[in-house]
Amino acid sequence: MADKFSRIPELAKTSRYEIRLAPCLETFKLKGSEKIHLDILKPTNYLKLYSKGIEIENASLKLADGTVIKEIKNELDCKWELLTVNFPSELPPQRIELNFDFNGEISSELSGFYR
Repeated sequence: MADKFSRIPELAKTSRYEIRLAPCLETFKLKGSEKIHLDILKPTNYLKLYSKGIEIENASLKLADGTVIKEIKNELDCKWELLTVNFPSELPPQRIELNFDFNGEISSELSGFYR
């Protein structure tokens, strides 16, 4: 975990988000999935994303040539609310889709997905 906050490196540019949420209003829990369409701008083996209040279950990556990589490891820095997504190898500049399944809680605070 970093001791000092730094901005997310400009390694990629997001072009579109597709988010699906399935909230349970009795338990205030939710399940969801997200597909992020990105253009990788510089060769990289990781990306950093803002994340708060969710637990990533599965992560996968679809490359420009259609190859799907399911061995995506991620690490959450709760202090800075940053999710680091680590790829198995360096990706050259290209258009990709990053896919997540996640669980979370519907917050009683005014942040994230809240009541």
